Amino acid sequence: MKRIICLMLSLVLLSGCGVAKKRNNNGFLVYTSFYAMHDFVKMIAGDKAEVVNLIPPGVHIHDWEPGPKDMAGLEQADLFVYCNDDMERWVDSVEDALENRGVATLEATDEIEEIEISGVDDPHVWLNPRYAYRQMAEICEELCELDRVNASFYRGNLKNCAGRIDLLDEKFRQTVKGFSGRDVVVTHGAYGYLCKAYGLNQIVLEGILSSGDPSPAKMAEVIKTIREKQIRCVFYDAMGSDSVARAIASECGIKALPLYSFEGDTEGRDYFAVMEENLNMLQKGLGGTDE
Repeated sequence: MKRIICLMLSLVLLSGCGVAKKRNNNGFLVYTSFYAMHDFVKMIAGDKAEVVNLIPPGVHIHDWEPGPKDMAGLEQADLFVYCNDDMERWVDSVEDALENRGVATLEATDEIEEIEISGVDDPHVWLNPRYAYRQMAEICEELCELDRVNASFYRGNLKNCAGRIDLLDEKFRQTVKGFSGRDVVVTHGAYGYLCKAYGLNQIVLEGILSSGDPSPAKMAEVIKTIREKQIRCVFYDAMGSDSVARAIASECGIKALPLYSFEGDTEGRDYFAVMEENLNMLQKGLGGTDE
């Protein structure tokens, strides 16, 4: 359920419109849970807010919990944006403290129905570009509510994102039509929404939330599937280890290529750049093109 904890906007008025500002010199202060949420907020908020990300790239998001320093900063925010309870499982434990400090919270995935894989809800909704846009729209709506003076600015940025999402989505659809394969073998089961959106079949080595290695039995099962279906590539999460993918690739004589979950990005790229790279990798692995 979306958790929108309303700020006491009547305490701060600007030109007759409600606006939340704890940092008057640089707009208001927004905290985000991890990289994807940070990128989406930055796209919509632009220079109208200071945006601080909690979880650094490379850290396993599902097991991370905020420390005292994190909480001290978070409690100073006007708004905290996170994805969903399945992604950031620690959120429930901090909500009371945030409410008491007047911090609004937004669950950006509230209006999206999650898919289930092996009995577990998949939280990686943003890897479907249409769902990423819906998260951006939720963020825009909340920013407009908190800072009505700049609402037209936020809506203009959202409109720009909508056009870019349309182009990205169409490019995926047209490119995937030319793929000679449809089976996407992944070491991290984060790509269910991406695959479902474009008619691909995700074959998972590790669980959706797991950061460990697959069992020998699971390895043998997937290797058998690769050989039977003549799959030509295994993909690994670029933010994690590639050792399992490399081992399978060596055993089967196939490629091992990265896919980006956008949970983090060491190059500081935005969503559109990373998704373009994902499409390139899928084309290399499934479309028969040379590396």
